[in-house]
Amino acid sequence: MGISDDFLPRTLHIHESGMDYWHSESYILDALSSTIDGTVPSFSAIIRTSSTIKCTYAGLDVEDSLYAVNYNSTPHPSLSEITWDGDTLTFEIDLVDFDDGWHDIIIFAQSEIEDSTYSHDCISIRIDNTPPSVILNIPEELPEGTDTVYLDASSTFDEYWGIQGLTYTWSINELGGTGEVMSQVFSGLDYRSIELNLVNSGVYGISLSVSDNAGNIGLSTSTLEVVNMAPTARLTINGEDYFDNDQVTLSPDSSILVDASSSTDTSNDIDGLRYVWRVDNVPTYEGASRSISWPDGVDDDSFVLSIEVIDDDSESSMISVIVVDNSESGSPPLSLLILIISGGFLSYSLFRRSKSDDSEIPKWN
Repeated sequence: MGISDDFLPRTLHIHESGMDYWHSESYILDALSSTIDGTVPSFSAIIRTSSTIKCTYAGLDVEDSLYAVNYNSTPHPSLSEITWDGDTLTFEIDLVDFDDGWHDIIIFAQSEIEDSTYSHDCISIRIDNTPPSVILNIPEELPEGTDTVYLDASSTFDEYWGIQGLTYTWSINELGGTGEVMSQVFSGLDYRSIELNLVNSGVYGISLSVSDNAGNIGLSTSTLEVVNMAPTARLTINGEDYFDNDQVTLSPDSSILVDASSSTDTSNDIDGLRYVWRVDNVPTYEGASRSISWPDGVDDDSFVLSIEVIDDDSESSMISVIVVDNSESGSPPLSLLILIISGGFLSYSLFRRSKSDDSEIPKWN
């Protein structure tokens, strides 16, 4: 005696879209289903949090309507209307209101709602509706010339799924510069922290976007200022070190070797330093070193010799010494000369802010 077709359950098989099963906000489910006599089956779906063993049917209540929808009936707000073309059924699940985590989707196919025979299939998906929390740990300010800048985002996390599979994309741009704008981009799974070489002064915008397996993106931005460091002027005269307000003797018929080439600055500025020499605060020569004798036009028995060392950001450092004619029996009091130096330097500082005299300074060979 053969089995009547009326007792054969409707077939049902869910298409697996891939092996990752990550979904955010929505999920479109496709399944194959057919009937022997071509009658329209009744489909319903249940969505629930997965147990330890995914897609288990222990304790399953087929009549559960919390997340259920029937074909040709008003759908649950989280599910679209099921469509079926005689072979494939499709519907979309709105995942926005579901918590992050594993969820089972169980589909049923029945000949009639009250029929106790049905086919079913189940798929488990990862729901991830929450973007990663991006946490940047970087300094706000660093001195120019720092060889390595460490940008750290190791505290970034995904609230439910952890850090596995997070992709980090860093973007570093120089802000407000008048020259060529620097832009660097780093992206990948292994860029939780990066090291940069930012020796040049400037303000840099740092942006980090982090995407998870479901395509959610978290973003954080910050600003790092690399502060220009002024050079440090150093002066030797005839091979000996001299410092601010020191005194050196020079007779009108002799000369001294002045040298500022040992002045220091950060590695990015050191090769571009300018050296401006001043006699009584008047720019006279430019160059790192040379031999000088008593200047023409200086009729007093002393003058102030200054060396100003300037970097490419116009930051400067200055040393001034008092040059005294050693052929004269007397010389002005040292305190008076120091006062002259201080007043002259202040006057020059105010003048330098309003007018550049660099083009008129002769170069030393």
